[in-house]
Amino acid sequence: MFPLLSRYLIENWTELLPGTPPPEKISFVQLPGSRVSTFLVLSSKDGGGGRPQLVVKIPRTAEGEAYLRLEYENLERILRRLAPLTEFLPSIPKPVSLCAIGGKMVLMLEGLPGSRLHSFQSRGLRALGRACRWLTELQVATRVEVTLSADDVEQAFLEPIRRFVKGSELTPAARRYLGRIEERAGALAGAAFPFTLTHGDFSVSNILLDVPAGERDFEHAMVSALDWTKSLEAGLPVRDLFHLLTAYAKGLEAGYSSDRITYSLSGPGEYARTVRTWLDDYCRGMGIPRWHQGLGIAMEYIYGATDYPWGI
Repeated sequence: MFPLLSRYLIENWTELLPGTPPPEKISFVQLPGSRVSTFLVLSSKDGGGGRPQLVVKIPRTAEGEAYLRLEYENLERILRRLAPLTEFLPSIPKPVSLCAIGGKMVLMLEGLPGSRLHSFQSRGLRALGRACRWLTELQVATRVEVTLSADDVEQAFLEPIRRFVKGSELTPAARRYLGRIEERAGALAGAAFPFTLTHGDFSVSNILLDVPAGERDFEHAMVSALDWTKSLEAGLPVRDLFHLLTAYAKGLEAGYSSDRITYSLSGPGEYARTVRTWLDDYCRGMGIPRWHQGLGIAMEYIYGATDYPWGI
């Protein structure tokens, strides 16, 4: 597959990447993945390093083919949505081609600069804070209000909560908490509710930071987000942010490795205090009441536990 793919890329390079001279040879760096094999494409001028020219994805299964088609369609849709918001366009990978090479589906995306967020974990929380600010800015800019029908509320909130409560072993406190969330969510029928562009898997492995040389506080680092397969144009606020914060907590404190939610919200030390501050800042930026934190956090957990569709 690789000789055929290399030949195809070199022969079609100027069509795939207009204005970029074709390399004499290219190399591939494979990234981990289950449904899809992902390769960074480096040209000879990179010397094996630097920004990848392309990202190539090849499905391993029929499910992987559907996954790649959805990613391609979602990226085209997102780029159209963000066309007036030009400051965000460099942060989204542009789809270059979805084609068949040697009988295998191949998705090609523009390569983006930077290193994955988890590589900065040893340098404190500033890199994470930069990613949180970028997400907040994106979701404030794409915020829309939707008047919810009773059916919307039932489908998106009430039925998943009831299903989760019925099928789970919960403490009395957890049942009371979800009962309060269910009661408040039930009152949303007929009300205007804020939705926003959501990523769906906004985690440390899907975020790149390109940090200017010599900068230590990440203030001007460029943030990019990868893998928009689970994205929605009108998704539930708070979920992306909380997904990132709990994913980042993995490994920060060994004693909480099996309960990242507890560690992130009420664990000892700086992290939980910072998380609560970022969640409050997000809600203020989005113009949503503080109880929406609880709604978004509860639904993030419930949707994942019940394999429920993402949002409405």
